[in-house]
Amino acid sequence: MKRVSLFLMLTLLAAFGQPVFVSDPAITQLSPGSWRVTFQLSEITDVEVSIVNLADSSVVRHLAAGLLGPNAPAPLSANSLSQSLPWDGRDNFGNDVANPESLSARVRAGMSVKLVGFAGRYLTCLKGRMQPPAVWCRATTVPYFFRAR
Repeated sequence: MKRVSLFLMLTLLAAFGQPVFVSDPAITQLSPGSWRVTFQLSEITDVEVSIVNLADSSVVRHLAAGLLGPNAPAPLSANSLSQSLPWDGRDNFGNDVANPESLSARVRAGMSVKLVGFAGRYLTCLKGRMQPPAVWCRATTVPYFFRAR
């Protein structure tokens, strides 16, 4: 019963306080071979932006990943919740995409993980080369991560 209650509590904590899209992700063709991905979020959070094939959900091109805010990595705009990223119509290998109109922009937001605690214990044992032979053991904890904000 305690495990179910703890799981339910952690699930509820993770559900609240999640960023929402103020402006849904959109991909717009500017000219042949030139595209722009735009979106806006409600709060500073981590994001991953990629171009995906709708037929099989495979990633064609990774555009950006990182935490929005003052130190956002390029090509993300620093100090802005509204983002606009260029895409040159190429895949991750630099090849022109044959049919870019069949692709879509995917933006994932709020994916960070946080160390919540440790689950279980196990023994780490080392055999010593001493006289008499000895085995040294120490208890070690196993970390677990849960997406909590």
